[in-house]
Amino acid sequence: MSHRDDYTYDVEQQLPLPEFFRKYRDKLPLLVIVTDGFCGETKNDEYAYAEIIRLHKSCQQLRVLCKLSANDGAKEEFLSIPVDCSCMFSEVKKLKRVGKPKLMLELLAKKKLPFHVRYASSSDGVITPTLLECIKGVDILLMKTYIEDFFLGNCLQQEVLSPIPSIVALCPNISLSIITGYANKSQDQFHAKLWSMEAFVQRNITFYEGSSEITRFNRSSTTTGTGNPIPIDLLPLDSMHSSDKTDTPPMFISRQKSKSFQDETYDMYEPPPYLGSNQRFSEFEKKPSSLPTESVEYMTVLEEDSTYSVIEVGDTKFGKPFENMKCITEPIASDSDSANNSWSGGSSKSFVTEKSVHDIQQILKRLNLSNYCKTFKKNLIDGTVLQELDEQSLKKDFKFMHVEAVRLMKYVRAGHIPK
Repeated sequence: MSHRDDYTYDVEQQLPLPEFFRKYRDKLPLLVIVTDGFCGETKNDEYAYAEIIRLHKSCQQLRVLCKLSANDGAKEEFLSIPVDCSCMFSEVKKLKRVGKPKLMLELLAKKKLPFHVRYASSSDGVITPTLLECIKGVDILLMKTYIEDFFLGNCLQQEVLSPIPSIVALCPNISLSIITGYANKSQDQFHAKLWSMEAFVQRNITFYEGSSEITRFNRSSTTTGTGNPIPIDLLPLDSMHSSDKTDTPPMFISRQKSKSFQDETYDMYEPPPYLGSNQRFSEFEKKPSSLPTESVEYMTVLEEDSTYSVIEVGDTKFGKPFENMKCITEPIASDSDSANNSWSGGSSKSFVTEKSVHDIQQILKRLNLSNYCKTFKKNLIDGTVLQELDEQSLKKDFKFMHVEAVRLMKYVRAGHIPK
């Protein structure tokens, strides 16, 4: 993780993620620091304080709320399925017969909600084995479509932008502040760093527009399984037992709050001023949901043929399933490296990780380090092994000169190739 003291930011300007989304969703990209972290239910709402993230863009994902047919006495359970999901479902017809397997997008484009389906098949790993056992052979009632909002970005690790895309859910327990510069470097160097990040993302990263997973939750859950809070008006009231009915939406209960920046500035024997997480949540509850629901009447087929179909909800169009999230592993040489000396330290994941022993041999030749090819080949140094090394181990174990070790590590961490 990059060190927070290397950057300048205003903690007083921190905002919880829902408010940050409303204010800055159209002003991205931004480099931000987590000033109030949270250990959430998913990887999308679990970010530690002091974590630095480059927010690339915001996105809206159309999902469909479903209800599982429960046995008598069983807890009422719901599913949230991406409309662009690659899984196949079959419509349940009269006499419990089922139709041909179709994508969710195709079913919603041709059939008015609500209606029942059954899971048919999946071409990827969007369903966990536990969930698969739960939904196989079970009638699933598709109830209504709704929209979830997310940030898409990449975390910064040891001053290196991770090539693994991050989906950031709008968790009200996480707060962000905008990073405005380096603490001990010029603004020109900071802007060069931002430019380098933009070039890396544009060339190497492909984002999936939302969460690809089918998730399961119930009325006692704090999120829909994606990391986003359950919208106040999402779940139907008429299906609740009379003892469960309430005018107050379920509380978003913190599972584990991480230490915030402000906590460090107060003496441990004096109770610090409360940061207002409850107050923030109260405000979040009273405001209209930022994740609006849409009824099926607003869904229309815009275009449909054998290869592509589009549906529209309100002013937003949703089309055929996106490609699975992928990361192109081609390195990028940044023009800003000569002016930016901040690429220090290794990344827990770099874009050389997937490269073979043969690929590393070619990289050594390109960096004029071919005299080490034989030793690297003998020791089976592939990308995964290489990204675990550093300058000291290269000099000690492989007898690199200092400048040679720096040259190789610059490539591993930033894709830099001397001009």
